Amino acid sequence: MRFSPTLILNYTLLLLSVLTCHSLGSLSGNIIRQQILNRPYQKTFAPRVSAPPAIRDTVLEKAEFEPILNRNMFGAQRAAVAVASTTESMTSLKISLVGTMLYPSISFAFISLQGREQDYSVFPEGSCFDPSSMQIAELCEINHVMIMKIENRKVTLTYHGKTEILIMPDAQETSFAAVSAAAAVSSEFEPKNITSTGNSVAPPPIASGESAAPDDEQTVFHFKREWVDEQLANFDSLLRDARVVPTTKDSKTLFMFKFIKPKSLYETLGLKKGDVILEINGHSIDNISKALSLLEVLRSEREIVLTVERDGQPRTFNYYID
Repeated sequence: MRFSPTLILNYTLLLLSVLTCHSLGSLSGNIIRQQILNRPYQKTFAPRVSAPPAIRDTVLEKAEFEPILNRNMFGAQRAAVAVASTTESMTSLKISLVGTMLYPSISFAFISLQGREQDYSVFPEGSCFDPSSMQIAELCEINHVMIMKIENRKVTLTYHGKTEILIMPDAQETSFAAVSAAAAVSSEFEPKNITSTGNSVAPPPIASGESAAPDDEQTVFHFKREWVDEQLANFDSLLRDARVVPTTKDSKTLFMFKFIKPKSLYETLGLKKGDVILEINGHSIDNISKALSLLEVLRSEREIVLTVERDGQPRTFNYYID
């Protein structure tokens, strides 16, 4: 096959055009690449976007949480320390708040002269007393103290027409802790299982209407529910029929009956002056409110086991309420 000179020349020109375009493209690419590499490096930043403000929780009043607090699902003991607000003034009277007992219907305050905490007096809410003698007053005069409100470790008083606050000192917390006795009875003083052994004998029934001192050796008692409720009706009087004071044994705070009124319920229960309360239904007693909670246990339980120490020896009393 023979090619004409003109055809050969055309192919040669085409090949040269292709090579020239390739060389020009390579040269242009190298120039552009070199320019890019020679440019100074600049950091780039993402645009800053301001975050929206955090949504604050709505502030609710304490009353909104009262149903939750009152349920007390975890059985926590309420021991919040009472603190006077800026509008309340502390009393200047020489008296001390020893403890408080809080009940749904009525509450009681244990108040004494300063330095004489073991000689406290029991005052219900709404009562009046003479601050010098600590005697309750039938008629509330201007020079008497009136108890307006009793709270946990805090009492609101009125004296000479002025409202004052009496707060239980922190130093007395271990000996005279103020707790709600109603709560203590419903949970902490729930009786443990009381079972009879093969050697025990069912206690014989005894008279339920006598308020006389039992025999010294008697440790088992039967009472009628009607009689017990009748005795517990005047709770204010019962708190005054006995005086419980702290005492120490083996570095442990216990509580002793310093005074028991003759022919009172306490004497009928077989208790005597000087008895040290060790346990009520298997639970140790470590504050004055728990010591006096025996009255509430009598109100709510049918079988009660009380252990005291008398003349250095433990003695256990069993009470059966039918």
